[in-house]
Amino acid sequence: MLEMFVASAWACAAAYGFWYLFGAKEHVPLSSQDVFILWNVHKKDTKCNSEKVSQIKTRNSVIGFECDCGYKYYSRRRITQKPVNRSESGNELEERVHE
Repeated sequence: MLEMFVASAWACAAAYGFWYLFGAKEHVPLSSQDVFILWNVHKKDTKCNSEKVSQIKTRNSVIGFECDCGYKYYSRRRITQKPVNRSESGNELEERVHE
């Protein structure tokens, strides 16, 4: 009986570890410019004729957008992934070159 309990505890720990590394995600804030660019990409890819987009906000930060056609986009990344440091101009390539 103890062996079954230990085996099930290890299986649960392994499943949680797998989920944490590969499945757990958090929202990433977007700038208004990012939303506009992503919406234009959506319009070109799907040939969407919508003229309006609304931002999806949570706790005073924009995390995605909703198109009038019904498409919703949420900016998410894995919890284990490093956040990208952005400069004030929003160009992270300039920052990496100078490091």
